[in-house]
Order: sequence, then structure tokens, then C-alpha cells
Amino acid sequence: MWLYSIGVLFIYGAPIALLGLINLAYIPGWRVTVANLLVFVFGGLLGTFVLYNLVAWILRHVSGDWGIQGRQANYVAFYLIIIVGSELGGAGLIYLKSRFRKSS
Repeated sequence: MWLYSIGVLFIYGAPIALLGLINLAYIPGWRVTVANLLVFVFGGLLGTFVLYNLVAWILRHVSGDWGIQGRQANYVAFYLIIIVGSELGGAGLIYLKSRFRKSS
């Protein structure tokens, strides 16, 4: 079971780290450091988990009312939701880190 967790970390963590490198390099005021990258990956994994589960929960309840069943086309939408969730979570956590660092 622990091997699955390590696999998920490498499978999902590497693209989120790449997304973090791009964001940290192009947003002024955010430096590319190992600490910022780790914070971005942690926030990205958190944001992915939260947004994916929130949208899945909403769709489960809405699809019951509409009579829609699961289809293969929904997978593309969920991959987009994962990308948006990781972007929001990572960027949000870096923003909070930079705000707390400035205030202290």
C-alpha cells in the first residue's frame, strides 16, 4: 500500500512541480527556490484533491437529478479540473507564504 502512495506522489508531483517552475519563473516577486517549489507542490496536491472531490460530489448529486450517467468524455473534464486545482492550490499557498513572510 505504501508503494501506491509513492507512485501517486511521483506521477502527480512531477507535473505539478513543472507547473510550479513555470509559475515561479514568470511571476514577478516569486523566486525559484526549493522551498517555494515544495510549497507549490504541496499546495498543488491539496488543491487538486479539494477541487476534484468538490466537483465530483456536485456532479454526483446533479447527475442524479438529470439522469446523466458517467461517460468517457468526463475524463477530459476531470483532467482539466485537476490542472486548475493544482494551479489554484499551489499559487494560493505561495501567495500566502509570501504575504506572511512580508508581514513578519
